[in-house]
Amino acid sequence: MRALWHLALIIAVSTLSYPALSAGPDQQSKPTDVASIGDYFDGLRAWELGEHPTAAVIWLKAAEFGDVRAMLKVAELYEHGDILPRTSTLAYFWFSQAGRRGDGPARMAADRLRSQIPAADSTNLELAIGSWRPKSFPAAAPNEKDGNAGDLFSALEARDLEAFRAYLSQAINEGDLVDAKGTPAIFLAIATKQLEFIRAQLSRFDELLPPINREGLDPNRNLTLSNGMTPLHIAAGLGQAEIVRMLISDHFSTAVQDQDGAWPSDLAERKHFTGIANLLRAQQDIDTHDIKRILEDQGYIAPGGFANPVSRQLAVKMFQQGRFFLTRIGSTGYLNFSTLKAAADESQNSPSIYFLAIARWKKGNYFYYDGFKNKLFPKASDAVSAGQEYCHTESGRGCKVNVTPAGGCMGVAKPTEGGEFTVSRAMLTENEASQDALAQCRLGTSKGCSIDITICVPSN
Repeated sequence: MRALWHLALIIAVSTLSYPALSAGPDQQSKPTDVASIGDYFDGLRAWELGEHPTAAVIWLKAAEFGDVRAMLKVAELYEHGDILPRTSTLAYFWFSQAGRRGDGPARMAADRLRSQIPAADSTNLELAIGSWRPKSFPAAAPNEKDGNAGDLFSALEARDLEAFRAYLSQAINEGDLVDAKGTPAIFLAIATKQLEFIRAQLSRFDELLPPINREGLDPNRNLTLSNGMTPLHIAAGLGQAEIVRMLISDHFSTAVQDQDGAWPSDLAERKHFTGIANLLRAQQDIDTHDIKRILEDQGYIAPGGFANPVSRQLAVKMFQQGRFFLTRIGSTGYLNFSTLKAAADESQNSPSIYFLAIARWKKGNYFYYDGFKNKLFPKASDAVSAGQEYCHTESGRGCKVNVTPAGGCMGVAKPTEGGEFTVSRAMLTENEASQDALAQCRLGTSKGCSIDITICVPSN
């Protein structure tokens, strides 16, 4: 049954991250939503007939579209480990969603589970709960995918390798290897750990895709789920070392982030698959050598900071924002081989990255700063030296210099009661820089703060 294959993929993804956030407004599902009712009662009927995996798939879908009754069913399945993997985190997530929509027993269940959530996960989980929005019901697609895709997936379901290879041979491009919902077949093969089917697809990819250039081409550019996960994300999160090695050998990227900024190695580490995480990191060091060197040498990230997903993502986006050519080619902000190649080439052709300095000092009983708004420097060290020299020229004491590279912004905040100015970290926008400066300023005063100036370095 087709649903069983999709269930395997749903389980794989659900155990790696929280349910995806919808960009739409909060919409509470009502019992009169026809599609929602159909899904919920279809699930009940499937459960009563003993088709428990099918019921789980149906309820998961209905819950994502806001059906409170389905949310309760999904939460119970996660709590008890019936069909879906036992996890207090996702049980608490779905009980909380149902409780937020007025279900009293769900609120009580969420309260009961709250103490079981690891303290390290609590903050992110509460943010995910508060930010989550149900999906909107999609409009019917004008044309469903046809051709050999159905036969391909039927062969995958039946585990008929000979037929599967025959249908693969008829594929004209990699777009022929996805189902009607747009899910590439390789994801389902990975989720169900069908090694020979994975090998067959990789062999066909080598024939369909252009020659692989390890320096630049991203061979899995079209192989992502809606949440940005790649085949390596799924294999790493499931602890499938042999599949991970297989994908790496076929030049799948270890340096593609999902929509949360996580690399495959991050998911392996999160699931405590230490050996796989180390394997992926070793390959990442090779795949990302150039961009890591560029970001560290040119002041976008501190040495060693590339390993932190948050710092890495900010640095990469700032670097891309500061390089207008990357904006021109439609860069997404996610790290991939196309980005690495373009960044490396441009930096070799035009190595100068312009930096802005903000110097602060104290003179007598007063505090001062200067933003050097009309002067940019080709190196971070030049910007720091210029700021320090200006402090000494002004006979200032306690000189401090902050710098940001092209693509970044800094804000300066002052305490209402007077005192030392605070400067934000390098941020992506004026608003982010202002908010960061205010937050740092408020740590040192209870009287309030205000923004004095924000400055951004123009793209070069």
